[in-house]
Amino acid sequence: KIVLSTMRRSEDFDIPQKEFGNIKMILVEVDEKIRFNRVHARGRTGDPKTFEEFKKQCDRDAQIYDFDKLFAHTDFKIDNNGTRDHLFKQIDDVMNKMV
Repeated sequence: KIVLSTMRRSEDFDIPQKEFGNIKMILVEVDEKIRFNRVHARGRTGDPKTFEEFKKQCDRDAQIYDFDKLFAHTDFKIDNNGTRDHLFKQIDDVMNKMV
């Protein structure tokens, strides 16, 4: 069984790990500039308008949520800087390794 979810705190991993065991964490990475361009393109109210605002928000979130502690649990990494086809191929590769 596989559950895909956004995790922001190490507790988001620790609690299901303690409850169910054998949890695998997949980290999907993307360059900050690409993330900003994607956020900007969706045009949601409240999203940062400039890359500088976006960078400050990312830095603040990293401090608040201690992503380094969370990411220490990573079993697999997926690069989301390319095309959807490239992303989906990497997802398929990871899924094949886990079954």
